[in-house]
Amino acid sequence: MAIYRKDHVDPYLKELESYYWNVRRAVEGDTPSPNLAHQYHASPDEFAKHYCDIDMDRVERELGRFKATVDGLKQLKKKASKSTHRP
Repeated sequence: MAIYRKDHVDPYLKELESYYWNVRRAVEGDTPSPNLAHQYHASPDEFAKHYCDIDMDRVERELGRFKATVDGLKQLKKKASKSTHRP
């Protein structure tokens, strides 16, 4: 286990939370075009309720940003505080 200063950890937490929500929104997708409902044998309302339009390029881009921050956490290892307490 390592002890870290919160001011070293906080920027990572903020970035992770921000990128998490970006990934989540990308995966939730958008409401699909009602013009496509007939191809799925659904009314436009049913189609909008049961389907979403996901841009996988956006998902991959947002996951890449999230992963870059996760990989950046390895930098914390260099910032671990050493105990100065000696018995």
